[in-house]
Amino acid sequence: MFKTDNQNMKNILYWIVKIFIPNLILAVFIFGLLAYTENIKNSTYYLLLGGMLIYFFSRLYFYYYKLGFFLWTNLKNLQQIVAEFKKGKFILNESEISVRDNVSQVLKELLTVGKQFESIVSSQSDELKKFHEIYSHIICSINSHFIVIDKNEKILYVNESFCKKFSIEGDKVIGKGLSSVFYFVNTRLKMGISQVIKNGENDSSVLKNVHLMSVNRKSIISDLKISSMNLKGEEQIVIIIDDITDRFSKDYHASILSHLSETMGVENETETTFYNILTGVTSGSGLGFNRAMLFMVENDALQGKMAVGPDSFEEAIEIWNSLSSADIDVTVQYPIEIKRGSLLKKVQSYRVSLSDDNIFTQAIKNMERIHIRNSGSDTRVSEDIRNFMEVDEFLIMPMISFQKTIGIIVADNKYNMTGISVQSIDLLSIFCFQSAFLIESYLNLIEVKK
Repeated sequence: MFKTDNQNMKNILYWIVKIFIPNLILAVFIFGLLAYTENIKNSTYYLLLGGMLIYFFSRLYFYYYKLGFFLWTNLKNLQQIVAEFKKGKFILNESEISVRDNVSQVLKELLTVGKQFESIVSSQSDELKKFHEIYSHIICSINSHFIVIDKNEKILYVNESFCKKFSIEGDKVIGKGLSSVFYFVNTRLKMGISQVIKNGENDSSVLKNVHLMSVNRKSIISDLKISSMNLKGEEQIVIIIDDITDRFSKDYHASILSHLSETMGVENETETTFYNILTGVTSGSGLGFNRAMLFMVENDALQGKMAVGPDSFEEAIEIWNSLSSADIDVTVQYPIEIKRGSLLKKVQSYRVSLSDDNIFTQAIKNMERIHIRNSGSDTRVSEDIRNFMEVDEFLIMPMISFQKTIGIIVADNKYNMTGISVQSIDLLSIFCFQSAFLIESYLNLIEVKK
């Protein structure tokens, strides 16, 4: 503060010496000259004195006017430059600054530096935009389904592939929990997330063959990779979901058929054989149908033999959740886990002569698959079949062995109401063909033993 006051005093003295002292000396000289001149009249004396005063004050006025205009103009430019800097802009119209003094020259140089700074920032901004576009393109085009959550399991991001797969709108689930996406959060998924959160950024978890079902009842079998990353000091969990449903279904069917081949020849295993075939149709690890029913041809009649499926949607969720919480041998666990309720009783009580003309017997006689999309409006579906199925869409697949139909498998998605895809139909067709061959061989072997 003391140094500033001294500097201001020096500035004041400088301007006094520069302006007032020369004028004072000039005034004293003129007045001294007039004092020694006796011939000058009083009126002339006063005119000279008035002229000197006018000259003095005029000079003082214009000098300070010029100085004030100079300071006001440059101060305005400085304020504008500072304001633009605060906005992230580093350039100013140079035409507003004329180089007439040292301060203006400094302003010009400052603008030159600002231009260079603007060029650097602009180039970096363009690079950042390019990297952002590349990053967004990679994330949005990735084949796997991609979801990011925070440590409280709140959703931060989902990619387009994820939204399409599970039929959700990404904007509506941001900030919500996983339960807003999945009908039930798989136990293994919960444990994997907890493990990664606990171990931090240096850990990741890979989960195989996890059953996931969305709130829109889209069901898949997937491999999951769970990892952690730190962004701006906040821990985020990245979950990459790889849909392996088709591949896993084929592998699962192969294991089912292999298991059936190993158990062939045991007379009291007929029911278990039928049961295991249907688990390949209904389990999430298999084709994932909600219900499956097996009807066999016996003495010119079609007899219900086996059924697998829950009696309610709540029971279906309970089964899917428990069975997908670990890698288990479904062929062993299903008979224990799934209650054989009213569906099995209804199927086993069903018997119709092949001479009757309904959609089940047509599939037998014509050796053709039948896909009913709307049983209420499809004229091929009789009232008794409509009441028996109690569902709009279902699929009838013949089991053909040695050019003969030995039975049919009827499958539907009564509880999750998912449409039956062409791919599911083709897979079931292959599975039924292989199963029919094994069942035919198995029944012939038992008949020979008798």
